[in-house]
Amino acid sequence: MIWRGYVLLALMLIGFSLFGEEFQEYKPGGIRSERASIAPVFGRIFRVAPVGAAFNVRNDFVAGLALNLPAGQYFSVEMQGLYGLNTVSAAGFAYGSSEYSGGLTLKLGFNVGSLRPYIGLGGQFVYYDNLYYSSAAPDTWLGLAHGMAGLDIELSRNLILGFRATGAVPVFNRNNSYSYGSFSVSPTYSANPVENISLLLSARLWMVL
Repeated sequence: MIWRGYVLLALMLIGFSLFGEEFQEYKPGGIRSERASIAPVFGRIFRVAPVGAAFNVRNDFVAGLALNLPAGQYFSVEMQGLYGLNTVSAAGFAYGSSEYSGGLTLKLGFNVGSLRPYIGLGGQFVYYDNLYYSSAAPDTWLGLAHGMAGLDIELSRNLILGFRATGAVPVFNRNNSYSYGSFSVSPTYSANPVENISLLLSARLWMVL
C-alpha cells in the first residue's frame, strides 16, 4: 500500500506548482487564522497488542480530508473524516480490515513567525469493518476521546504544511460482545487491540479557502 503515499505526495507537488507564484513573492508574516482551510490527510495509527490478546491489529495507513474553521485568533474547530486499512493477524493467519472515522476537535494555537504550534481536544466515532473475520460476528464501532499536539508550517499565503500526533482512548461501546454460532465471547478492554490507547501520526497540507 506504499503507492498511496506516493499518490498523496504527487498531489502535494501539484498544489505547490499551482501556487508557485506565491512562493516567489510571498514573505512569511504569520499563518492566517481568520480563514477556513481544507487539507488532505495521510498518516498511520500505532497500536500495541496487550497481554492476553488473541489477535493483533496493525494499521497500514489512514487517509482522508480535514476542514478547519476559525473561531477567533487563537481557537479553531476542525472536522475530519478518515479511512484506514488494517491487517489483523492471529496464529499465523492474517486478513484485511477497514476502519472509517469522523472526528471533531477544538484547537488552541498561536503564531510564532511562520510557525503555529497548537494543542487540541475532541472526540471521534470509528467503525471497524470485518474486524473479526466472521459473518456471525457484528462489526465494531467505538466512540473515542482524543488529545493532540501539532505544528503548522507556513509555506505560502495559502499553503500550510502540518504535522500532528494524536492520542485516543475508547470511551463508548468499549466492551463488545460477538457471537460465533453456539457461543459468545466478550472481549475485555485489555485484550482487544482496537479498544486500547492508540497513537496517530499524520501530515496534512492545508489550503486556505
